[in-house]
Amino acid sequence: MGLTRMTQVARPRILVTGASRRVGRAIAMQLAHRDVDLLVSWNTDEEGIRETVDLVTGMGQGRIDVIVERLDLSDPSDIRGFVDRIDGIQIDGIVHNASLYEPSTLESFDPDLASRHAMINSIAPVSLTSMLAGCLDRSRLESGGSVVCMGDANVGDSARRSHVCYMMSKAALHEAVRIMSRSLAPGVRVNGVAPGVVAWPEDTTEQFRQQYLKRVPMERVGTESEAASAACWLLLDATYVTGVMLPVDGGRSLH
Repeated sequence: MGLTRMTQVARPRILVTGASRRVGRAIAMQLAHRDVDLLVSWNTDEEGIRETVDLVTGMGQGRIDVIVERLDLSDPSDIRGFVDRIDGIQIDGIVHNASLYEPSTLESFDPDLASRHAMINSIAPVSLTSMLAGCLDRSRLESGGSVVCMGDANVGDSARRSHVCYMMSKAALHEAVRIMSRSLAPGVRVNGVAPGVVAWPEDTTEQFRQQYLKRVPMERVGTESEAASAACWLLLDATYVTGVMLPVDGGRSLH
């Protein structure tokens, strides 16, 4: 699937990975409200990405230009092919939102599953940023190129024994934000958002939800829109902020 809609005025263009649903879609919608053109990627949810495109093209002061590309972040050759396909398109910022989230325990530890989580959740974002660094350094954003990685508030706070591979990969991503921010400064800022629960996973029980909320000072879960707002602020407005992983967790990390 590929789609390009042309605009009259050259505006900044932001790449949002995993924009088919949830937080990725919310980020795309908020960027469109800010009159930012988009490059959105998807892998398995074609129907979802079509819905995202339909939602964002009518936003902003003018019709938002959207380019859609399929991208399998688990495959290094597909990442390279993606970069080759968008060659010549100016990318001014990236939101690394796509993520793999599958249960795993130490008792049933699977190195292949760990490698797949690492590839999608931490290696691919670093690889894409590295390949597009030159483009980001030429950003049309007033404050220069900007990258936001979607992490997890549980990193460094709550050792989730039910998601070992996922947590390992997100911990690596958090450290990658620090490394990339130093490597790409001063031309490109790199930050991260570490959401707590912004939408309950379908398999969570009522007991788990109540126990979780007891540890949240704001006594509620967040929303996809709130996580997206934090990402957009770091991307577009936090012009003197780099190397930060911003928790959006209702204060849960204070415990």
